[in-house]
Amino acid sequence: MDSEELRILVADYLRDLSLSGSQVDSIVQFYLKIRQMSQTTLVDGLGKKPHFSLRTLCRALKISSMNLFGSVSRSLFESFCLSFLTELDFPSHPIVEQLIAK
Repeated sequence: MDSEELRILVADYLRDLSLSGSQVDSIVQFYLKIRQMSQTTLVDGLGKKPHFSLRTLCRALKISSMNLFGSVSRSLFESFCLSFLTELDFPSHPIVEQLIAK
């Protein structure tokens, strides 16, 4: 899936949150970066390359769209942490958390 298709997907999932174009772009860039890093840098709890699929992204977007925290940025942060950090080993965890925070 290319970045324009991802942009459409993200914008559709989060349409009720009224995100700006730059926020949507940031989410797309995060996903593309994390996918690339999963092949080169990151390690899961079993010492293997983590697998971040489109399903992982959609899960994070669906949880974010509920805005459970009453704050869009907090809901995005928490849902992306839930979806992308759980399978990582200890050294990979802060790397991805920093990317999510950006």
